[in-house]
Amino acid sequence: MPSLMTVAAPMVAFEALFAPNCGGCGPANNMGMVWEDEQFPAHVNQPAGSQPRFEYGNAAHPTVVRLNMLLYLDPAATGSLSAACAQWIAFTADELGQPPETECLYIEWEIDVGGSAPIMMFDGPRTRPDGRVIQGEAGSGELVPGTDENYFGVYLPGGQPGSTLQRQITTADGTPLYEDTYLIPPADQFQYIGWNYF
Repeated sequence: MPSLMTVAAPMVAFEALFAPNCGGCGPANNMGMVWEDEQFPAHVNQPAGSQPRFEYGNAAHPTVVRLNMLLYLDPAATGSLSAACAQWIAFTADELGQPPETECLYIEWEIDVGGSAPIMMFDGPRTRPDGRVIQGEAGSGELVPGTDENYFGVYLPGGQPGSTLQRQITTADGTPLYEDTYLIPPADQFQYIGWNYF
């Protein structure tokens, strides 16, 4: 992972989406949808019973995936979330040989793994509302069968509300088991969050 780099590009897309919704937003322009936060329960801003839940599998690989939070982050803001966002933007730009993005999404999944064989989950390319496809993927690492509440958090540089995210669950050796897409809710469903840390 490279050392932290500040992204100097203007947050045009971010401000256009959120400035009308947050009344200035204070020091961090971050927005989010939070269904569950085990460490900071006060961060939850979505109604009980509305948490997205996905069930996959067969007897050998039953898997339940819950979406805990979606955060839309300003990499130029002060705080650990924005700092990590900026770091992943710099890393991804270097890896892909492309200009750095000016925003990112943080997504936290919670995964229950049944069956008798380990699995992995990947968040992959995302298509923004403007049609631009951003490559790159992040993996959960090997998830042990018979375990619940495996947390998989990923920063997706260039991600925006309204983006379509490709997801894949594989065996430990990379054999695909399930593939699908997840449509991230539009900007008007995100709320200003007055925190920038975990």
